[in-house]
Amino acid sequence: MNKVTFASPVRWFALLVCMPAWAAQYSVIEIPAPLTLAVGLNDNGDIIGRTTTSTPGYFTGAFLYRHTSRVVIELPCIGPPCSAEVAGINDHATAVGLNTNAVDGPQAVRWPLSGGAEYVSTAAFGWGMGIADNGDVVAPA
Repeated sequence: MNKVTFASPVRWFALLVCMPAWAAQYSVIEIPAPLTLAVGLNDNGDIIGRTTTSTPGYFTGAFLYRHTSRVVIELPCIGPPCSAEVAGINDHATAVGLNTNAVDGPQAVRWPLSGGAEYVSTAAFGWGMGIADNGDVVAPA
């Protein structure tokens, strides 16, 4: 005769304590055009990215996707004609990257959430590569 046994109450309790109360949940969100290459993500789910032209590998625009509003915001460049590439974002949705135009050449740039763009480095070649939550930017001097 087969005997069915149940685990002791101590084992059931240990199993319940060791298991997470709920499983991690993930979702996939399709980001609307013109964002074609995501390059960064902050703790709030905001995504920074670039868009390309018909020429492969040539990036012309920087964008911020706000997770809470599900809106794509174009990050402006300084001095037309110009192009912008974004590289980092902090939890306050301030982004940094590169602005290139015919007058100033390539320069590190910061895009505050309030709008606009501002240079953060006056080096011959600057690239904003990252930004801390306190606003400090990683860029060549």
